Amino acid sequence: MSKLKILIIPFLFGFIAWSVFMEYRNETKWLVESIQSGFKGDVVEMFHTNRSFVFKILDERGDTIEISKATLNPKFYSTIELNMHLIKPRNENYIVMVNISGDTAKMYYEGISWDARDNYFFPQEWKSKWLESSEWDSK
Repeated sequence: MSKLKILIIPFLFGFIAWSVFMEYRNETKWLVESIQSGFKGDVVEMFHTNRSFVFKILDERGDTIEISKATLNPKFYSTIELNMHLIKPRNENYIVMVNISGDTAKMYYEGISWDARDNYFFPQEWKSKWLESSEWDSK
């Protein structure tokens, strides 16, 4: 029985460490994919769920994009309105918002934690970009 314990304990420890690493890697991967994506379109629907704020965008091709993320800039949520035109360039972490009267606002799109910036999977060329998107996170 003691030989079995000797085998199981390191296996469990290794499995837990591997699981934490994979979760950390996946969160950074999703963040990078969000920054790499781009869209242009108008906000056609907004609503709250139990977990997040959701908004739907009708893009230039007529496709609907649904965005629901907890990592987005909180200012973005408080500024967004129906029929607002949004421009999120590819490979950039900012969004331009144009309201019905033509007023524009530009702000960061994703909040980037310092841990994410230090992650091996976060692109090296982005490590010192968009620093304002990390001000919310304490080192």
